[in-house]
Amino acid sequence: MPTTWLVSFIGWVAVTAGVIVLATYRKVLSREECDVLHLRESEMPLVPQQEELAHRLEKVDFWGKVLTIASVAYGLVLGALLLYQVWSQGITV
Repeated sequence: MPTTWLVSFIGWVAVTAGVIVLATYRKVLSREECDVLHLRESEMPLVPQQEELAHRLEKVDFWGKVLTIASVAYGLVLGALLLYQVWSQGITV
């Protein structure tokens, strides 16, 4: 395997690992999530905490989607290029 392919493959693995890390981080964050909306005055300090956690989860979701799309696109392009190279070398032999 030429160095170019190895570097490209390592890049794809790194992006995919980023997706896995973000998914794990989101899972850990969502453990703290409370699905009940606190409306009583005695529970009002919990509302800003809920809003902050929801905002953090939205950020993680956004970057998770971006990295997932990047990982899939990168993998498809890498696979297509590899198949093309194998196909073109097979014709010239």
